[in-house]
Amino acid sequence: MTARPRRRRLLAVGASLGLALAVTATLPRHALATASAAPNPVCGWATGAPPAHFDHVVLLIFENKWRDQIFTGSNAPYLQSLAADCGRATNMSTVDPKTSLPNYIALTSGYTGYPTHITSNRNPNTWPQSSTSIFEQLGSDWRELVESMPSPCYIHHATDYTVNHNPAPYYTHLAHTTCPTNDVPMPATPDLSASFTVLTPNKTHIMHKPDSGSSVSQAQRIRNGDTWAAQYLPKVFATPEYQAGRTVVIITWDEGNTSHQVVPFIVASAYTPAGYSTNAALDHFSTLKGMEQMLGLPLLGHAGDAGTASIRDYFGLS
Repeated sequence: MTARPRRRRLLAVGASLGLALAVTATLPRHALATASAAPNPVCGWATGAPPAHFDHVVLLIFENKWRDQIFTGSNAPYLQSLAADCGRATNMSTVDPKTSLPNYIALTSGYTGYPTHITSNRNPNTWPQSSTSIFEQLGSDWRELVESMPSPCYIHHATDYTVNHNPAPYYTHLAHTTCPTNDVPMPATPDLSASFTVLTPNKTHIMHKPDSGSSVSQAQRIRNGDTWAAQYLPKVFATPEYQAGRTVVIITWDEGNTSHQVVPFIVASAYTPAGYSTNAALDHFSTLKGMEQMLGLPLLGHAGDAGTASIRDYFGLS
């Protein structure tokens, strides 16, 4: 009399386990990587219209790669899979084809330097910026997490740290206000509690050419950055802020290479359809425009130009 109910229970357990395995097998790789903390796929799981304003925007900037170096080939498997599971732009242009720093300033102020265009990668004492930035717009509600920076708001180069990849110290208005408290060394676990967070990998992980005297192939630089992204970004997607569905993660590159100035561009959000792609003509000012719109901020510099397209109009963000 007891064998038959016991058999039914075993069959039911087996069926449930089989269903769970089948569901797990269909989840995107990023969901599998963080299944204990992030049960949802990275992108496209929210229902209804996106919010008029998002709670959090995260900007990750890599260095010196053009679109096809990341979106094709075998050196960036994680970032390729993230682009496939979320959204990408295939016609995103840099605004300065020669120098890193003006592109970082463009992404955060709407200018390639103000009052004059930045023409070299120097420390903040050489290129102090008097323009308003998105950091100042947000008061203290921003954070930049900088890998290998020796101390907060550090304004010199150091081992594996390059100050011109860290835009906040260049805005002179911040030097004695929020920069020392908000521009901080990157923690092992990302803190996305601020409305706007910039992620700045160190020189090894940002895909940049190493210091003089070192020899690292272009392919290895890409692999270094992709490996870092594969380890750090799942932590970003597992945060309570991202899991709440009102956070947008933007991944871009400061510039391409000497032959191509169309850079890779990836957007991840709960509202971005998996596999989304756009060939719209966009640039770094488009990125700033979209970020400010998503955070409910006035538009700065060339982000406010009538001819500047906005990333907010793509990727399921509006």
